[in-house]
Amino acid sequence: MHTPSSAVAAEVRRTPGASGTAPDQARTPGRPTTAVLQHVLGALHGTARADIAAGIRPVLAAAVDEVANGPSRHAQSTLAVARAALQWPADARQLSVLPEAAQALEPFLLNPAYEPPTEAVAEPAAVYAHFRDTDPRVVRTWMSRLRILSARSGGEVVVDAYDVGSPDVPLAQRPYWQQKIVPRIAAGFICQLVISRPEELLSPATFATKQAYVQAQQYMAAWFAERNVRLVSLAKEPRQ
Repeated sequence: MHTPSSAVAAEVRRTPGASGTAPDQARTPGRPTTAVLQHVLGALHGTARADIAAGIRPVLAAAVDEVANGPSRHAQSTLAVARAALQWPADARQLSVLPEAAQALEPFLLNPAYEPPTEAVAEPAAVYAHFRDTDPRVVRTWMSRLRILSARSGGEVVVDAYDVGSPDVPLAQRPYWQQKIVPRIAAGFICQLVISRPEELLSPATFATKQAYVQAQQYMAAWFAERNVRLVSLAKEPRQ
């Protein structure tokens, strides 16, 4: 007989399929739960995505309640991200945050006294990069650079290789920024934000004068500094 914790953990690990549960033999051994769920979500369209979100949200909410009432002192940041994920719109492009949050809670469900590795507790930050839809070879090159940057700060590399908005819209004006990146900054999970070039965050074309653009740049720099986030651009700085 399952205890409440093991039952919720089993539900979190379940892979959504056409019948609601994918057969065990259909899963690739050792493949991360999040990767399986993202693969399934990526193959769905229209109302099917909303149906999946409707199925995952109650499971994630139950996991949040279970962990919040547990004895672990190390789950607060994980709970903060999970609670934020429950508040985000069930847009098809943001569905992956639900299984990500569920997977992060899984260790606390399986072991109420779970303590993350010392380095994870000391350094919960992650490097988050957001790239445009581009050539896979270029993405791989960027990924190798990101791993180097991440290793220096002890964080985790999280990359979205496909753009979720119009190419001429600055990143900060896209839904993805407000719904995923900003909450992760607020939760303290991001120590570096890696962009392909400065215009990704702030486009000069959106300002009437150069002075207004410079003032906006200064405000943006102060905003990141206040939140202890290092802004890294992969584009080479122009020579003076």
